[in-house]
Amino acid sequence: MYYVYPTTTGDRIDFALADFGLGIAPVFMNPSVGETYFINPDPSRTQYTPYDSLSAGILYGLQSPSVNHYMGFDTNAGWVAQTNPKGKLLLKGQWVVTFGGRMPNPVVAHYELTAKSTPVYCAFESGQNEFMSRSTNAVVAALSPSLTEHEDYVVIERVWEYDNEDNILMIFGFTWKGTWAGGIYFKDNFWTHPYGFVGYSYVILHWVDNNMDGIPQADEISAVAAG
Repeated sequence: MYYVYPTTTGDRIDFALADFGLGIAPVFMNPSVGETYFINPDPSRTQYTPYDSLSAGILYGLQSPSVNHYMGFDTNAGWVAQTNPKGKLLLKGQWVVTFGGRMPNPVVAHYELTAKSTPVYCAFESGQNEFMSRSTNAVVAALSPSLTEHEDYVVIERVWEYDNEDNILMIFGFTWKGTWAGGIYFKDNFWTHPYGFVGYSYVILHWVDNNMDGIPQADEISAVAAG
């Protein structure tokens, strides 16, 4: 933003920068410069990781065809470090979207556990899956593993990779169904109403399987916390 302010020698033009947090999330799909890299867990890792790529495909399809964009896996040695620090991005100044939590996804594991730069991190306490706020160490969502067949929590968060100046958008649930729900919610809400998320570095979603079909539907997902 450029602005004019008076001085003793006359008016001066200067500029200010503001971090709009997740309010800029649609830019990941259509960056004005550079490319977007979709980096997902290798589908051979577990039987559930293909669903992470399924959710990523929802966002991939939102991109402008005039913009270069790439889809690949964390096993790409040109994109992601394969040894210590495993999971660190090797890109420079790029926009990155990644799905799946730290168990299947070494990129998320690196920034959550090693770099500790994610605004939210996962924990398992008192028999519950938990999302914790890094700034306050408070629980922002918790769910018993026994309930995840028809319920899940999801985090959508933005991480700034200082060393390489990468912008990273992470979306994942406690289970693959939550991750799938995150892609659906992004398409229906972040893509159409991004300004409702200005100022937040993360948003927590809650999926409840109201029709009990075991599959996330748009009208079953709601935002329940943000920070």
